[in-house]
Amino acid sequence: MTPTYVTSLELSKKLKKAGYPQEGEFWWIANIKSWDLPELCYKGYLYQYQDCNKIVAPLASELMERLPIFTWICKHDINGEYAIQNEIDLHKEYDNNLCNTLAKMYIYLVEQRLLKEK
Repeated sequence: MTPTYVTSLELSKKLKKAGYPQEGEFWWIANIKSWDLPELCYKGYLYQYQDCNKIVAPLASELMERLPIFTWICKHDINGEYAIQNEIDLHKEYDNNLCNTLAKMYIYLVEQRLLKEK
């Protein structure tokens, strides 16, 4: 799995702190003492990593299911960045990675108390 298909480790940590459910197809795993040299792992292999740090690494499709309706996404043709805007307060987020862009919006909405997990 290529890391560009999931959220970065740093944003995955922020998602967890924001209350994002720790369920998904892919996970960041690392040594129990630190997050040095993290790796991506498919959920079917998590049982092999009982004594490790684990944090979900959501796919774009998993993040989209948790964002409110009328969330708009586009890709800029000049710099290749993704832009996402919600229709609640018209806030925008940007990133070169689609998953990171979606994660930033999720975190923003939770921090502003505009989105609650079910």
